[in-house]
Amino acid sequence: MSPNDIKSLLINLLASVVFLFLTWLIPTLLGISQPISLIFILLGVLVGGFLGWGFHFLRTLRIARVRIGGYTTDLNNLAQSTHIDMMGVTLHAFIDFRGPVRNAIFNHNAQVRVLLLDPSCELFKKFGTRPGGQTPSLQGESQDVVDVIKAINESVETIQKGGGIRDQKPVRGRIEYKYYDSIPFCGLIITNRTVRYWPYLNHFHSSEVPTYQVSPNSDIAKTLANEFQRVWDESHLNP
Repeated sequence: MSPNDIKSLLINLLASVVFLFLTWLIPTLLGISQPISLIFILLGVLVGGFLGWGFHFLRTLRIARVRIGGYTTDLNNLAQSTHIDMMGVTLHAFIDFRGPVRNAIFNHNAQVRVLLLDPSCELFKKFGTRPGGQTPSLQGESQDVVDVIKAINESVETIQKGGGIRDQKPVRGRIEYKYYDSIPFCGLIITNRTVRYWPYLNHFHSSEVPTYQVSPNSDIAKTLANEFQRVWDESHLNP
């Protein structure tokens, strides 16, 4: 638990105690009978605990924003990042991210890692099934993303070999991608500036589900980062 979390916990604990004291003091000053006074105190315990500990829980999660399909918006956080981890089924929205990702790599030497669901595994085929038996071309979407990643890497290699613009500063950023074949639990965009995640729901496109944005220092962000690292370590280079 960080010092800020401890501070938040103590503040909310103090608020709960103050609220409880007021629920005892007010009935006493008004001369309310003991049974009703006890009811006030009980309500004080419940409300004070809910407010104090509830706010602490929310601050620990540090959920800054929730929106439907918001994982492709406000991409400046990507462009200014030095570390980017992404995970998805096809992560086709990466095509919208390529500009900010390139900026992060070329201007901030960002280290970028991308995890895609292996298009050759059974989970990939099942995940693409839509109501009515409709199966979109997810394999084509996945390949589109890989092609964009390879194009970015070619640009980086060109500059590193001295074939770029004169006086171009050295580029030490890089982008890697791997395939995983475990059950996709959610989509992820993890940077040193913010963390976004969105659940995968059957028969729903990612643009139709909530996207949660949290602080990279929150407990849930650390859990997601650890899970990304675990999947990355178990993933492979070729489908």
